[in-house]
Amino acid sequence: TNIIPTSKDLTTVKNALLENKCVVLCLKTKTGIHFVLADELTANSGDDYLDRIKVADPADGTRKTLRQAIQRQMNPASASHVISGYCIY
Repeated sequence: TNIIPTSKDLTTVKNALLENKCVVLCLKTKTGIHFVLADELTANSGDDYLDRIKVADPADGTRKTLRQAIQRQMNPASASHVISGYCIY
């Protein structure tokens, strides 16, 4: 079930990560879509989940923030580029 609300609020992703679930995120790109695996929430202060959510990005095989993964394809990065998210239990 898609956990990304139409408001593009990433709180649901944060909550899933706090419950030790991984989330497959589908990102909008200039040419289509791209998938990353969100598996960590850093302890940085603030509510900007683009910088707190860590993902594994198969495009280059590295771990990075969600913001960095989005910026690889779209700039500036925003939560509106996250199309959908699916929990892996």
